[in-house]
Amino acid sequence: AFAKNERDKFIIDQFIMRGGKALWIIDPVYAEMDSLQTRDQTVALTNELNLDDMLFNYGVRLNSNLIVDLNALPIPVVIDQKGNQKFIPWIFFPVLIPTSPHPIVRNLNAIKTEFVSSVDTLDTPGIKKTILLTTSRYSRVLNTPVMVSISFLYQEPDITQFNQPYQPVAVLLEGE
Repeated sequence: AFAKNERDKFIIDQFIMRGGKALWIIDPVYAEMDSLQTRDQTVALTNELNLDDMLFNYGVRLNSNLIVDLNALPIPVVIDQKGNQKFIPWIFFPVLIPTSPHPIVRNLNAIKTEFVSSVDTLDTPGIKKTILLTTSRYSRVLNTPVMVSISFLYQEPDITQFNQPYQPVAVLLEGE
């Protein structure tokens, strides 16, 4: 866990409250491809970091979910006994295309993600929120616990199920 005790959170909070800037790169859900090396499936679980209350006060909530997206990174998959491989999009690795005009992401190319979760912004007085990155229009949210299975690679996705477009995954918070 990141902030194992309240003292750590207090130090971070004081740094930010006194004008310090912070870049948070947080995985609210624990999922790994390593588990799929030896088994056909694994379970993605909530990653308890003890930061929810602090981030909530800043105006953001990390959701305990995984986003699957048809706009995804292809991964190599062995397709026969000879070891021949084919690249198949892995819906758990969304590729994000920055569309925000904000200078932080304006000139970025596509961004590869792995097991990404959504972020909600909250109505917090004095805090300006700018969504920097979202998923594509063909995305879907899966709440934890989530079964992650290799079988997804071999199934033709039903496009009608990918009906939760443009899930925010990166947000800029500015203010006092």
